[in-house]
Formats: sequence, structure tokens, C-alpha cells
Amino acid sequence: MINLNRNKDELKISFKEFQKILLDHHIKSKDRYLKNFILLFKKCDSDNNGIINEEEFVNIISYTNVYGEHLEEHSFRLLSIIDPNNNKQITFSECVSLFGQVIFSRLLYKTFYLKIYYKFFLGNV
Repeated sequence: MINLNRNKDELKISFKEFQKILLDHHIKSKDRYLKNFILLFKKCDSDNNGIINEEEFVNIISYTNVYGEHLEEHSFRLLSIIDPNNNKQITFSECVSLFGQVIFSRLLYKTFYLKIYYKFFLGNV
């Protein structure tokens, strides 16, 4: 339990400590994500051959519900990235790599704004 009577300076942590906490959380989240993604990939891989087609790939995106009503436009964009030669065969590794890049770019964006927030509202970086 946190003692609310403590001095404000006693509650401060360095940015490195703050960053370590965030990165530890990210690693744990990534482990959970991969476990869940394996289950999702297997569910969408209708013939269980470890390779999905475009329709199965769109189903994966749909199940994540990340893009909501913009599913169709993002599906085309992500398909053009993951299958640029249009061979209609997408592996598990390709999916993990693509979604990892999308998530990683969002993480960098969030980290940038967290750093600004930390600097201006919580102290110096």
C-alpha cells in the first residue's frame, strides 16, 4: 500500500527506471500476444497447412477488430505489404513480422509521447 503522506520527491523515479518498467511490461505483453496469435492463426488456417490465403488473412485482421469499420481499406494495404507478389500464400512468420512492425511503430509513437509527457509533467528526462 502506498503511503500518501510521503514527500513528492520520494515518489519520483528516473526515466531509465520508468522506461525499464514499460519495456518489461511490453515483453510480457508480447509473450501473451504470441500465444493468442498462434491460436488465432490456427483458427483461421482452415486447411491447417501453416499457410493462409488472402481471405484467411483478412479473417485474422477482422478477428483483431483493430481497424473496425476501416477493415477493407487496411486489409488491402496490409495485403500489399505482406504479399507484394500476390502469390496468395502467407506464412505464420510473415504475419508475426508484419503485425510486429505495425505494433512496434505504434509503440515508438506512444513512447515518444510518453517521453514528452514525462519530461513536461513529471520532471526532466
